[in-house]
Amino acid sequence: MTHKLISGERHLPLTEFHLRTQRIARGLAESGIMEGDSVALLLRNDIAFLEATFGAALIGAYSVPINWHFKEGEIEYVLDNCGAKVIVVHSDLTSKLPAALAKTLKILVVPTPPEIQLAYDLKDADCTPKGGSIIWDAWWEQFTPWTEPPAPARGSMIYTSGTTGTPKGVRRNPASVESQVSMMERIQIGFGLR
Repeated sequence: MTHKLISGERHLPLTEFHLRTQRIARGLAESGIMEGDSVALLLRNDIAFLEATFGAALIGAYSVPINWHFKEGEIEYVLDNCGAKVIVVHSDLTSKLPAALAKTLKILVVPTPPEIQLAYDLKDADCTPKGGSIIWDAWWEQFTPWTEPPAPARGSMIYTSGTTGTPKGVRRNPASVESQVSMMERIQIGFGLR
């Protein structure tokens, strides 16, 4: 039995997923992302969301999911507050990015997949990256896999609802090695991998 990720008609075996995340980790590190830094994600539920999250985790960086319903000012606040150096974004959401931040952020554009285009009735032109964009798959494919031991995983930086003012980013300290091993064992059992 081959375990795989499925999104619409796309299927990605877990072995390929892990290889991709290792190459993404190397690319993030070579882009200047270090342990404790932030990688922003302006993506819907998609394989690229998981790839970026796991790639960031390998080098000890926080993945920072941004609500794709946010307006430009809200996105700008989160990007500024978390100090992201890189953002991974679906093509149709690039118009929400603040123009000023394009000078300080590396923007990696994921072509919006067909199942998301269909679900949200998006135009073909909006789902295809604009000329000059750094395309997600072409970007990570150029890197060799990360072979160093994984850094202590920090998980995602989640933002509070902002009920007492502006939302606050919650940075968790890395879990202990024992805790991480226990969590991975539970995940593998849950997915039937053990």
